[in-house]
Amino acid sequence: MPILTHQLPNRVVYIPLGVPRIATYLTIDVPYDPQIESYEVLSNVFPLILSLCERLVYLNIGQVYSDRNAFISTDNLSPLNCVPTTLTTVNINVATFDDCLYLVEYLKSLSTLIVNVKKIALKLSNIRNTGEIRNLKCFSLISIDYTIHYDDQVVPLLRRMIDLNELMLFLTVLESFSTYVDGVRLYNEILVYL
Repeated sequence: MPILTHQLPNRVVYIPLGVPRIATYLTIDVPYDPQIESYEVLSNVFPLILSLCERLVYLNIGQVYSDRNAFISTDNLSPLNCVPTTLTTVNINVATFDDCLYLVEYLKSLSTLIVNVKKIALKLSNIRNTGEIRNLKCFSLISIDYTIHYDDQVVPLLRRMIDLNELMLFLTVLESFSTYVDGVRLYNEILVYL
């Protein structure tokens, strides 16, 4: 079987040519190796997989085991041009909230996005957190690390998801005026816009 060789920093990835083109469900796991930066590997493999897997429907990348901390960073990625239009579900670990915005911006065919964000901080990218997001029906946002940017980062993103049917938030929000985000606040700040 012909093999595509793709050079990554300090690594060579061998992918059988016929397999990626017909793959519809794909799970990618990078085992822990203290010799490599797993986020670099995943950050390089992610756009490669999207460009090769023409019929991809489901992608789980970096979240196979909960104890793995391999996060994708989109800092050095260019806009995604070759995204399979069949891709509807992504389960992914990302480094920052900007990476989450990047996914929402460039993966427009998604109906389900499950994203684990390592750090929700001030927005550093030039991706705007504006405009309606229509295709997304199910959104899950997980971030174990505390954030003080719930109101200025998370709420504007959720308000854009006007056709959302399912929402799961698992966040640690630090605020001086409140110790929790209750159902009334969720309704007034987010759900009323959906």
